[in-house]
Amino acid sequence: MIIWKDRHGLDPPVYGFLVRRFDNYVENKIASRNYSPSWAWEIRFTPSTPYNYSLQHGCGEINLLNGNHGKIYRPDGTVL
Repeated sequence: MIIWKDRHGLDPPVYGFLVRRFDNYVENKIASRNYSPSWAWEIRFTPSTPYNYSLQHGCGEINLLNGNHGKIYRPDGTVL
């Protein structure tokens, strides 16, 4: 589960669930000369999708790990 926050802190947080991990280059057929995976996550939000989440490209895994969009909670309750 993720608690997604607005960058400026103006909007209330939105709750979402990490659905699947995918390679953005393969999924969206993006050509790359020096290919290396670009991992992203598809997230389902409730009650609505935040304006700064891309339905097509998902959210980059590195942004999630760095905490740029909020906190990720594991099933055991620990914060990633």
